[in-house]
Amino acid sequence: MRVPPEDGSPWPRRYCGQCGYNLHGIEAAECPECGRRLVA
Repeated sequence: MRVPPEDGSPWPRRYCGQCGYNLHGIEAAECPECGRRLVA
């Protein structure tokens, strides 16, 4: 997986390890893009 470039945001970013989806603000237990279970 390639990590997207830094966007200058002061907020920490999280990305799905499988598809790279930006998980910022997601509170679900799985990635909404690919369904991978997220680790807390």
